Amino acid sequence: MDALIAEADKVAVKVHTALAEAQTFVAKKLIEVARFTEGPAKAVREEVDMLQKRLEEGRERLQQFKAGTADRKRAHLLQEVEAKVAAGEIEVQRMQEAVNALSSIGIAG
Repeated sequence: MDALIAEADKVAVKVHTALAEAQTFVAKKLIEVARFTEGPAKAVREEVDMLQKRLEEGRERLQQFKAGTADRKRAHLLQEVEAKVAAGEIEVQRMQEAVNALSSIGIAG
């Protein structure tokens, strides 16, 4: 599970980088479009606006992915803690049984 969570984090970073690069590219193209005459500029601007909307959707999906990964990470950590606590409780129980056994024969206690 740790390896999967680490891989998910790596993928999220790659996606974030790709989205940022795409956003920078689109912003540069919008500057270029501003130099066009109104007719061609309008058509290109509409296309670029659609691309920006897709980028925004991608950012939202990335946020959902990150949130889901964080939830899974928390759940996994909680499971690990619960397992360690359960193991500790078992050892305490064994110790208590040993103390009781020693007390019953008068060695401890």
